[in-house]
This record gives sequence, C-alpha cells and structure tokens, in this order.
Amino acid sequence: MKNVRNFIAVFIVLSAMVSCKNEKSIDELPVEKQAVAESPVQIVVNMTVKKDDILEIFYTEDGSLDFGPKSVRVDVPGKSESQQVVFDMPDDAKLTSLRFDVGQNPDQEEMTVNNMIIKQNDKEFEISGADFFKYFNTTDYVKPTQGGSFKTQKVNGVYDPFVHNKGELIMALKGLQ
Repeated sequence: MKNVRNFIAVFIVLSAMVSCKNEKSIDELPVEKQAVAESPVQIVVNMTVKKDDILEIFYTEDGSLDFGPKSVRVDVPGKSESQQVVFDMPDDAKLTSLRFDVGQNPDQEEMTVNNMIIKQNDKEFEISGADFFKYFNTTDYVKPTQGGSFKTQKVNGVYDPFVHNKGELIMALKGLQ
C-alpha cells in the first residue's frame, strides 16, 4: 500500500511538471496594444523644430478674432528632422478662428512647417508648407523665409511669435462644421 501511495504521489508530480511544460510565463505572453483613440477635433502639424520649445494653438468658437483662454499647448522636443506635433482639441470644439503661437524659446532656429491637417467632425483640411502663409498672417515676430519656413525674433525686447488665420482659413474651418 505504501508503494501505491508513493507511485501515485510521483505520478501526480510528474503529471504536473509535464502539463506545465507548454505553458508560457506571463513575460512571454503576447501583449495586445490598446488602440489610442484619436481626438475628433485635432490639428496635426508636421514641422521641424530644432530646439526644445512650447507651441500653442488658440482658437475661437464664435467667429471672433478675440483669442482668449481657449488653447492647447504642446511641449516639443528639439530635433533636426521633421516631427508630428499633435494638438488634441476638446472633443466638442467648433473651430472658427486659429492663432498659432510658434514658440516660446527666443533662441529657436529657423522652423519649417511641412503641412498642417485640421480635423473636425470626420472631415479634414490640409495646408501644405508651401501654402502655409496663404492661410496665416504673420506678425513682426515671425519672418517667412521660404515656403513654410520662418524665423522668429524679438521686437523691442519682447518675444511673442505667432501667426493668425486669414479669411481663406476661416472659410475652410466653416466647411469642416
């Protein structure tokens, strides 16, 4: 009887070892990547920003050009190659006017906008870098150089580089609603 008990115990241990042989550890199991939900209202700018900076888009929803507290900021790491800068706007935003603050770093080098895509209500509008200044007015702080490239500068010791929409962009924004 003692031999039968030992045989059963050995059998159970061996069975457990064999059945666990094909199981994968938690570290080996495939990990399902969660899909990152894209904001329904989004502005994506493909651009070159060579030094770390903070970019910000102000917007209005009432058709005015009175840019107040409604804005989205993005910290952008400096890179010599172009990168996507994504502004996830509030889901219910109804963009009617835009002001694009193109940096807070007064030591920034020349920047280039390759394109800008504005997405709203399953519609989108794309501005090529070559046409960027057809849709945006410059200020004294922003000097276009070529195509979608520009330099930022101080004026009377103040650094506030931004561009704001022209009428063509306002009409395009209306078409997205």
